[in-house]
Amino acid sequence: MRKNFVILFFISLGTVSFNNTKSIVEENYYEPKTFIMKCFETKDVVLLGEPHHIQQHLLFLNSLIPVLYKNNILDLCYEFLPYDRQNEIDQLVTGKKFDSKLAADLICSQYFEWTEKEYVDVLKTIWQVNKSGNRQFRIIGLGNSKIWDKDRFQKWNEKHWAEYVKKEVIDKNKKCIIYCGSHHSITKFQQPYYDNSKNTFGLSSKDRLGHYIYKMIGDKSMTIWLHHLWPDKNNQLSIFPCDGRVDSVFNIQKKPFAFFTEQSKIGDFTDTTSIYGKGYIDFKLKFVAEGYIVLNPICNARFTRYQELVT
Repeated sequence: MRKNFVILFFISLGTVSFNNTKSIVEENYYEPKTFIMKCFETKDVVLLGEPHHIQQHLLFLNSLIPVLYKNNILDLCYEFLPYDRQNEIDQLVTGKKFDSKLAADLICSQYFEWTEKEYVDVLKTIWQVNKSGNRQFRIIGLGNSKIWDKDRFQKWNEKHWAEYVKKEVIDKNKKCIIYCGSHHSITKFQQPYYDNSKNTFGLSSKDRLGHYIYKMIGDKSMTIWLHHLWPDKNNQLSIFPCDGRVDSVFNIQKKPFAFFTEQSKIGDFTDTTSIYGKGYIDFKLKFVAEGYIVLNPICNARFTRYQELVT
């Protein structure tokens, strides 16, 4: 079920003075799709992390696919499809006609929560791109429709996902973008967790998809996060990252932008209200990802649409 967000909103420029904010806004940011292609100049695998169910994020991915195709990056690894049905996925995106029912069934067989129009539209966009040229753009499922128990709890782990990426992309000396949940995408960050039942805190093992990819190819991989709400210190509320300062920059910038977190002053924004900072001294935005894309202020985010699901 979709999580109902309770938003704890601290909008403030906080410790950033007006002059500092002005210099931050005047940085030379990248247009988001241009930024992705810039990353591929030095990276083979780019993990693009989303929080799930945000319409603008899926629309961005759809708009990115033709750009990837044009630049001969022809593989998208996708959390929201089952790898055990990869033959059907390949047939769908190369068929003479787009089979909407099969597309919805493929997405639904991975997990019912993903059967929203925008997640299905990614398949149709790839089909359209393949119809327009003489090269095949592949979308590779990372999940598995069969490895669930009777209560719909997953019995697989993210090491399996990484093995699929290795087999289909890395071992073939190809490049790919991986589109998945933010926490799956982390390559270097060690994610804190909070156990509500035991009232305890700790740092998770490095067992996310991104960690496994990083172990395979090191700095030829990187994480990019799409801007979204973060969990609070107790993992109960959803809050604006860095006390809302990223949104403040957007509200002055007034257009989507992207940046390398080690090179931008925004990467040095501190965060004291999120669970991500637990276990870290002077936690900064740049700790979670090497790249960051802001498509819209969080208050303008729109949910993906159940009611328009193709059936």
